[in-house]
Amino acid sequence: MPPSPIDPARLAALPADLRALFRAQEAMIEAERRRADDECSARLHVESELAASKESVERLELLVKEYERARFGKRSEKFNPDQMQLVLEDIEIAIAEVQERQDDRARRAGTAPSSRRTRRAARAFPAHLPRIEQVIEPENLECPCGCGRMVQIGEDRSRRLPAGHFKFLRVWSVKFLHPRGRTRDC
Repeated sequence: MPPSPIDPARLAALPADLRALFRAQEAMIEAERRRADDECSARLHVESELAASKESVERLELLVKEYERARFGKRSEKFNPDQMQLVLEDIEIAIAEVQERQDDRARRAGTAPSSRRTRRAARAFPAHLPRIEQVIEPENLECPCGCGRMVQIGEDRSRRLPAGHFKFLRVWSVKFLHPRGRTRDC
């Protein structure tokens, strides 16, 4: 605590309630200084993160321009395949760095890292593979209570590649959803 601007002898001569008020004001001023210092350090931290993010964005934009030039540029501007591989490696490294920074920020914030949450969507099967539709229905369509035939209320479609075959096929499984023991009458 910084030395008080008032003489301690004069402070001791004051009544007790004024001394307590003076000490309370000193404590409030010191708390306000600490809060201002904390805000300043937080602001500097955010500004440094912003500068790092801007730098990584500029680097990624440069890599994208190089990639576009390599892929779509005039023949004289195009890279040879070895240089193209280097450009792609640079892009992969830059993406990994950005993801690592995001994961570090998430860990500091106490949340789960985003790179582990996101999953890629399944790719579509190639169109040249033959398609087989496999319908799976219940063995008995009669209602267990005997009031009639059960009705289809929906279907569940899924696609898969059969395991253990040397021939690739697209198999679409269609499963009809029936309520258990329900018909329109019951």
